[in-house]
Amino acid sequence: MYEYNAKLLTVIDADTMKLEVDLGFKVWMRLTFRLARINAPELYSFEGVAAKAFVLSQLTNAVAFKVASSRSEKYGRWLCEFLYQTSDRKGVWQNLNNQLLEAKHAVRYKH
Repeated sequence: MYEYNAKLLTVIDADTMKLEVDLGFKVWMRLTFRLARINAPELYSFEGVAAKAFVLSQLTNAVAFKVASSRSEKYGRWLCEFLYQTSDRKGVWQNLNNQLLEAKHAVRYKH
């Protein structure tokens, strides 16, 4: 699994987002990522709106982002563990994938 620094561009729904990823050597790429291991409700449902609101609330004070990824899925999105730091907890990387599971805004993805 590879880890990259990133900039958050857009939260599409609770488990999908657009990021600008630092590939190194001053090369940045805009890509769509899907959070690995989890499945959140679709945005057209009440639960989906609540899950997206949870994600936005978690990322409100975020100051740094990382993604750990090694492959894409069938729709071309990159699967990732999404990590972030907040201004009040600098130095501590929090895992959004795990937080969605713990808050019951997502379930484990079953293959």
